[in-house]
Amino acid sequence: MSVAATLRTAAALCLAGMTAACGFSPLYADRGSAVSQTLSTVTIERIESDRQLDSGYFLEQELNRLLGNGSASPEYKLRVRLDEELDEEAITRQADIVRLNIEIDASFVLSTIDGEVVHTGRRSAISSYTPAPSLYATEQAKRNAAELAARSLAQDIELDLVLYFKGLSDRM
Repeated sequence: MSVAATLRTAAALCLAGMTAACGFSPLYADRGSAVSQTLSTVTIERIESDRQLDSGYFLEQELNRLLGNGSASPEYKLRVRLDEELDEEAITRQADIVRLNIEIDASFVLSTIDGEVVHTGRRSAISSYTPAPSLYATEQAKRNAAELAARSLAQDIELDLVLYFKGLSDRM
């Protein structure tokens, strides 16, 4: 074995020893973990959208996918309220809009199936799009931006729930 290979092996062993000593454990250790099973017991109430962006639909679908929803015996309910804004971000001297932002703010409440609130949170996401000469292309760009923002928001909410169920949300 070469000196470089020996040093790499020694470094890897030291790194493994240090992470074990500090109490490190991966957040998503394995998808069959207790946290993943608990996430699958969360049912998501229908999410309404303020605007015609379908953000609520996209968010609900993505949360169902991420949480592995489909438990026959739900233990928790997740209620999400959205506040959406469509802002003109960049305007030319000729008063043409060249960039729009979709900002979605979500406040959510996790409660037991009996209605006892156990965790609350707020998250937001922003996505941008550029209007096109075609009305159809502009509407499709707006829809894609809303879907992108909803996916980002769903990932943030899922992470918040994982931290809560691991008992780490109070430490952040």
